[in-house]
Amino acid sequence: MFRLLSVLVISLAVSSQAVANTNNSSKHSDFFRPNLGISQFSGDTTLMGFKDSWRNYSKKEIIEYEKENNIKLFSIVKDNTRYGKTAFYVQAPSDGCFNIAEDCDRPNNQQQKRVEAHYNGPNGMGFVGNIWTTISIYIPDEWEDSQRFQSLMQFHSSYSHYQPPFQLMLSSKRGLLWKHMSGGGFNIFDEGNHECSPGSGNDDDDAKKYCPATEDIYTLIPYSDFEKNKWYDLVFNVNFDKKNADEHFHKIWINGELVLERHNRTIWETMPGVDDRDNRIVFDFGIYGTKQDGKFHAAYFDEIHQRRSCEKLKLGRLGYSCKDLLSQKTNTKPTKSMKLFDEQKAFAKAGVKSKEIPTLANDDCELKRTIVKANGEFETQCLD
Repeated sequence: MFRLLSVLVISLAVSSQAVANTNNSSKHSDFFRPNLGISQFSGDTTLMGFKDSWRNYSKKEIIEYEKENNIKLFSIVKDNTRYGKTAFYVQAPSDGCFNIAEDCDRPNNQQQKRVEAHYNGPNGMGFVGNIWTTISIYIPDEWEDSQRFQSLMQFHSSYSHYQPPFQLMLSSKRGLLWKHMSGGGFNIFDEGNHECSPGSGNDDDDAKKYCPATEDIYTLIPYSDFEKNKWYDLVFNVNFDKKNADEHFHKIWINGELVLERHNRTIWETMPGVDDRDNRIVFDFGIYGTKQDGKFHAAYFDEIHQRRSCEKLKLGRLGYSCKDLLSQKTNTKPTKSMKLFDEQKAFAKAGVKSKEIPTLANDDCELKRTIVKANGEFETQCLD
């Protein structure tokens, strides 16, 4: 009898601990669980083709924010999926700070928010070469419109002082956008410039010397045509070949239609002082952008797959075929193309170091440039 009671007590204790663990995991973000909480053995198709190299930032800050505000910023849900039983729901308020200081308070006066899953590539080393990626995105009604951009996906550089070559962004002014930063190479600031890489830390500004020379914006869907409460299936084929830039290209299909094809530089050149092993590509999805507009943003993400060929994506489950996708051709020109940081000669003429140039603290200005006049005075302009 005593043995039976002991077993019963032990069983109840184990069961209580299991419930406690389940409750704890449900209270806080799935952001920091292995493989973002998606089982790799259940046949779940939400996340496939990624080895367990997800390394997400701001763990301490996000968990503290979730506890204080009784909210989950990144969670697995079953109520709204593109395919299968689960999807990710991501929400990003603009109040408070749930990120590291380098995001919440940047040296160029930006204040950013980030609930963004970060994949470092196989073995945590980033990736290169020709890749195929899918992601399905659903923007619900609770997304508050803003003219300021919010990033939904990035192909970023593994070298922290390079800006991301590509970003998928959404704003109520320009719609769903593809921003390409690496097409024109670099302008070089030997003294460093926080604008070259404002999110890579506050103290090592001398390393921030490689600024993108151009920025190409492609409008994939004008905002007047963009629909909330609708799934958009995006397929990306990008060649990040480090050996031959002549082979570079980037292509995007949305709901089976080729909307962008461009043949120009994708991955950054490895510059002096940069270890070539650090110059690779990493992948991010979620919500990342300014919180200075005070807006609330939320989105669903599903069917996030990455492979080396179209066929291995198994697009038939979404109603598409590689044969149809690959038969489509187009030659897309940027909706808007700008030269960036072209004031470098003016810096030298005025005898001013680039890192001493003040930045614009204007919530209504997303794109900007700083001009040094002949008399040494500064003028900051918005670029619309």
